Amino acid sequence: MSIMIMIAPVGILFLIGLTWVLGGMKEAAFTAPEEALERFRQDFFGFEANDIAVSDNGGHAALLHSSNRDQIGVCFSMGDNFATRLLRAGDVADLEHDGNAVRFRLHEFTGRKVALSFDDTEQAAAWAGRLSPLA
Repeated sequence: MSIMIMIAPVGILFLIGLTWVLGGMKEAAFTAPEEALERFRQDFFGFEANDIAVSDNGGHAALLHSSNRDQIGVCFSMGDNFATRLLRAGDVADLEHDGNAVRFRLHEFTGRKVALSFDDTEQAAAWAGRLSPLA
């Protein structure tokens, strides 16, 4: 019995290590705006984006703006895949704009925080302006 108690934690640590070695702990990332649009269209078929911003801090989040319907979509990594949301009024909470960074929390049960870094402060200010009516 005491041997089993000692072997169980070793087995658990082995499985965690194996998962890490095989890439199971990697976070998904976009390398181009087209990838973000393609992923967003998997959930929201026919979404036409006129402006797409992929975060500079690893590509773990992207914002998409559709001018024909004045809608904003967000893609963010969750493990090795992405989650998507079409934002509506009241969906954005705790919006912060600081230099070239924009951070906000999704007002839903997950309370997911989304952080994006942009190339310049003007781009960050433009996206913060688009998100502020949704707060």
